[in-house]
Amino acid sequence: AFLAAGFVLFTCRYISYGCSLISSCISDDAEKMISVCGTADSVTVKDEGLRIVLSDTDIAASGVRVIVSLYNAGDTDIREIPGRRITAYGKLREPPGADNPGCFDYRIYLRSRGIGYAFSAKSLEISDDGPVSVRARYKRWLFETREDFLDRFSDPEIRAFIKGVVFGDKSDISEETLEDFTANGTGHILAVSGLHTGFLYSLLRFLQGKRRTLPAAVFVIVILVLY
Repeated sequence: AFLAAGFVLFTCRYISYGCSLISSCISDDAEKMISVCGTADSVTVKDEGLRIVLSDTDIAASGVRVIVSLYNAGDTDIREIPGRRITAYGKLREPPGADNPGCFDYRIYLRSRGIGYAFSAKSLEISDDGPVSVRARYKRWLFETREDFLDRFSDPEIRAFIKGVVFGDKSDISEETLEDFTANGTGHILAVSGLHTGFLYSLLRFLQGKRRTLPAAVFVIVILVLY
């Protein structure tokens, strides 16, 4: 009965991924320029533009995030984006589904990450001077620390590789390199997974030595959760 209930819930959730989340009032303005305001959770550089994931937006339901694509970003400093309130101007789009059965479904992929809307932005602005919450402030600090670490590598290819191996962000790695990793069966190195957690855990246990105390165990657990 437990397995059957789980299967039914999974099926209903999977079907909902393919349904439209855009309300009729928003869909009427789908071809018009509108604005969306939210807190930037993350930002990645894609080709010559940016992809920003917004939460707590003024157009989406609670818990549903929006991915904003900004082309020709110019000299926009990506360090100024995470944790800020961002206002983007452009067009709201429904994420496309699979063109044919069995093909990659971009809509389901975004839904699996809690993203229900795609927004094509013509421009954006930072609507406040600082982070809006403790969580946003922490994400901003985390992002700046990561970028400062990556700036130590001057070679773009090495920087992209380190970014993929350590942080699981493959946005800067060339398609040829990704294909090489996939072909030789080592693609999992570029995704933060059990392999990375195992390395970190082994390092922490090595630093502990023979100490097997409750505070030491709690310390390891906290570090793993933060990672």
